[in-house]
Amino acid sequence: ELGRMATRVALLVTCLMDQLFPRIGLAAAEVLERIGYTVDFPEAQTCCGQPAFNSGFRGEARQVARHFLRVFRDAEYVVCPSGSCTCTVEEWRLRWGSHRSTRSLTTW
Repeated sequence: ELGRMATRVALLVTCLMDQLFPRIGLAAAEVLERIGYTVDFPEAQTCCGQPAFNSGFRGEARQVARHFLRVFRDAEYVVCPSGSCTCTVEEWRLRWGSHRSTRSLTTW
């Protein structure tokens, strides 16, 4: 399975990107499509929970993490143009989820 290329990816657009730099998310989707991927954008996605976690709001961060895991549970691959959000989501997967959606996270 390591040699198999994905043809479909889910794009995680960070809350900061969504609010301040929406063109980055659009450009990421365009690049992925240009190189042959079908890009899914789960509309129910929200913040990864990092701001709450970093501010000491662990319970709220856990709620956001579980929401993320539900929203992306059917994605085989998740692409995120943010290293810090990718690390946060990977932490959620290790702590609270074993969904295959976060099995393969790619940071741009």
